[in-house]
Amino acid sequence: MTLPHILLVAHGTSGDSTALDADFASIAEGIATRLGGAEVSVATLAVKGGLHTALAKIPASQPVRVMPYFMSNGWFVSDLLTRRIAQSARPDAELLTPLGLLPGLAGLAAAAIRAVAPARLGETTLVIAAHGSPSDPRPAKVVRDLAGDLHATLGLGAVRCGFVDEAPSLADALAVDGPALCLPFFASRAGHVLDDLPEALDQSGFAGPVLDPVGLWPDVPALVADAITAQMDGDASGTG
Repeated sequence: MTLPHILLVAHGTSGDSTALDADFASIAEGIATRLGGAEVSVATLAVKGGLHTALAKIPASQPVRVMPYFMSNGWFVSDLLTRRIAQSARPDAELLTPLGLLPGLAGLAAAAIRAVAPARLGETTLVIAAHGSPSDPRPAKVVRDLAGDLHATLGLGAVRCGFVDEAPSLADALAVDGPALCLPFFASRAGHVLDDLPEALDQSGFAGPVLDPVGLWPDVPALVADAITAQMDGDASGTG
């Protein structure tokens, strides 16, 4: 059986992408290693024509699976990415589950929180910082579902969600008294993590630990690869 080509698609940036490109290359390498040698490449939507160019390079005889390195199934994935794939040289490319919806992500988050949280989780507030959307409820739903899972799993004192593009704002959510930590629910260390989040941390006076963005956690490439394998196994057995 011909192994599919895995195309990791992220939002990216229209500015200097040197650091971001290095991060995504490392993630792609980790996924490829876990998949036992499958080809994994990267494209970003912020680079004009980047997705079309990446898909056109893949041999027509090789199946393609597109892995959205996004934190929800909102507009970027369900509309823009889907439309661009349909208009590309590989409209047959199969769209996989976005990073933020992968089974097992809540487990990774719980482990990451335990590693840095104060000893008494029951007195600790977790703040999940995310993008949100003023017009699409799907991104916030993913975040609130994760918040509920982590609250129940860890027995946290409270879990608050703050957003870049909807209420409550990052600064409002981060205005916490007592032990707290922040989980940036973002796929990369780009604009929102480099600009919006530090500004909100400063404005709110937040003094707790701040985790790395979810997409850069060291166990995420294995999580992504295992989800891809599970979907391929399901397709092969006719259950996918």
